[in-house]
Amino acid sequence: MSQSGQWRAWTALAAASLAGLAGAILYWAHTSRILREEPDAYKIAEQQARLAGVVEMLPVDATVGYISDVPFGKADGQVYFFVTQYVLAPRLLVEEKPERRPRWVLGNFLKRPDIEQIEKEHRVKLVKSFGRGVYLFERTP
Repeated sequence: MSQSGQWRAWTALAAASLAGLAGAILYWAHTSRILREEPDAYKIAEQQARLAGVVEMLPVDATVGYISDVPFGKADGQVYFFVTQYVLAPRLLVEEKPERRPRWVLGNFLKRPDIEQIEKEHRVKLVKSFGRGVYLFERTP
């Protein structure tokens, strides 16, 4: 490789390195700003407090059904489900379906639910209302 070819290669390498460094700095600045403005975007700490009573009542090896007024098919529904799953761990949280009916069922609602309809539809009985849209049901035989 000629002297000018080496110079071009080193120049290209330096330019690529500077571009990578600039990108990393911009990413860090953007992420830092977001974390300062919203340190817990998914409100995990809030959900831990909201679900603390449920965690205390359920055995650690329980499989728990999940019902909500926010459909799992929507992005928000998935966020609520997976944050709840994280908080309840090591308990297994599963979406309530006709072919999967665990003994315990957690109701996680944004709006006030019709408890009688839920009990009839899912064949469960309300064990306890924890407030703030959190309900624990038990399957009836």
